[in-house]
Order: sequence, then C-alpha cells, then structure tokens
Amino acid sequence: MPKMWGIAFAGAPMAQIVLSLGVKPMLVENAGQWRDAMTILGWISLVALLLAALLAKKNPEQYGLHAFGEVPPAKGTAAQQEYPWKIGEAFSTFPIWGSILAFLTSMVAEFLIWTQVVTYWTKDLKMTLDNATNLYIIIGIAGIFTMPLLGIVSDKLVVAMKNEIKARKTMLIFGPAVGAVACLLLMTMGPQSTTLGALICVLFAVYWAIEPGGVVGYAGAIYGRVSLGKLWGLATLIVMGIGPALGSFMGGYLADTTGNFIASIKFALCSFVLSAIIAFILPLKIKVPDQQGVVLEENEDYTE
Repeated sequence: MPKMWGIAFAGAPMAQIVLSLGVKPMLVENAGQWRDAMTILGWISLVALLLAALLAKKNPEQYGLHAFGEVPPAKGTAAQQEYPWKIGEAFSTFPIWGSILAFLTSMVAEFLIWTQVVTYWTKDLKMTLDNATNLYIIIGIAGIFTMPLLGIVSDKLVVAMKNEIKARKTMLIFGPAVGAVACLLLMTMGPQSTTLGALICVLFAVYWAIEPGGVVGYAGAIYGRVSLGKLWGLATLIVMGIGPALGSFMGGYLADTTGNFIASIKFALCSFVLSAIIAFILPLKIKVPDQQGVVLEENEDYTE
C-alpha cells in the first residue's frame, strides 16, 4: 500500500513546487506576505480537493474487480473474509486512536514548519526572500522522489520482517524521528548555511514521504482493507481538522510572544518526538468482535 500511496502522493510535492513558484512574485512584490500567499494556496487546494472527491472511485469489489496486487488464496483453500468493522466498534479500540494521535502530533509539527520556516529564514536568519523560497522548494523537489522510494522501502520492510503490522509501526517511529532531527538541525542554521538548509529540506521530505502512507498502512493492516475506507475517512477528518490549524497557530503564536521562531521549532521538535513515542506503543494485535460485539479471539492473521 505505501508504495502505491507514495506514487500517488508524489503529486503533492509537485504541486508544492508549482504553487510556490506561482506565488513567489507576489511575495517579492508585497514585502514577504507569506500568510496571504498561503491563504491563496489554501483556496486553490480546496478546489482541487473538491474535484478529487468528485472523481474518487469506490472499492474495486464494488465494480466487480479485484484489488490491484491482491494475493489470491492458495489452491484448495477459500479466500479468508475480513471482519467488517463498524465505526463504533473500531473507535472503541486503541489502535485507531493511537494511529490518529501519532498522525496528529506529526501533522501539528509538519504544518508549523510548513507555515513558519520561510519567515524564520528571512526574519531570524536574514536570508533574502528569493533564497528562502528557493530553499523551501527543495522540500517539494525531494518529495517527488522520496514519496515513491520510501513507499517501496516500507513494502520491502514488510517482506523482510514477515510481519506487516510490525513493519508499518517501525516506519511510523522512524518518520517523525527524522522530522525531529531536521528540527534540531534547523535551530543550528546560519544565514549562509544553504547546504545544511538543503539537507534539512530533504529530511523533512523523508518524513513527509513516510508518515501519511505509513499510518494508513498500519491502520489497513490492523482493521483490513474492506473496513479501511470508512474508518480512515473519519480519522483523517479528525487529524486534518485539528493538525494544520493547531500547528500553524502555535507556530505564529510562539513566534509573536517570544520575538523569534526558536520556540516554535522547539514545539515542532517535541511534537515529532511525541509522535514517535505514540507510534512505539501502538499494538501489534487486535481482537475481533462478533456481530453482537463480544470479543471472540485475537486476530492473529494480520500479524503474520
């Protein structure tokens, strides 16, 4: 799943490059009004998301098709049926909330960095806006390659570990840990540290390539593909409804109250670390209830 997710999600860094270049002239002409530029990008993204929702397809079986990459059952054996989790059942278990919290804390840190890093470079480090924007674009350029590559690495890790849930969990620990390292390096930058800045951007792109696909992969391994759509649809609403707003707000609030962006970056660092800790305690098993909600036995099949 992460491999295909990474290929599809590579469109995000492509859009980041195109849109950043598009608003760059406006930023230069208006003395660095980055917030106004982000507002414009937000409206553009909203329109794009509405179009994506209209074009989105249903599950393959609803069209009489098999899922791409689905492994057929062995000869002489029947295909194992996944348990169709109800929303209430799934949201009464820890794995879904653990996944939400791991994703949410990373999302808070991510959007704090996305919305504040250019201003940090120009205000605190006194870079020119042109250089800071070019540096920011490196995240998008690196993301085009890291998205599919890290997805492939994640899938190969599943094969190597022979345990999908454990492999997905490992990546969810590694992803925000990379983000935390990037935050530490970000606080050591100087005005002329363009090489270090480029490395930091690549590290943020690596985190970005792991977290979204990794958390979906973990949830899918725990609850099964059939139930994943409705469960993760609600989970995403929770994460996206809180994470971007909280991250952006805290970044600006801490910078305004302290007079620089170091406190904001420290907040992002702590949020990344918290995400890794939550990922570390995510379970490797889940119990499947019967139709009356009574727990029958642990579902070992997803952990093999």
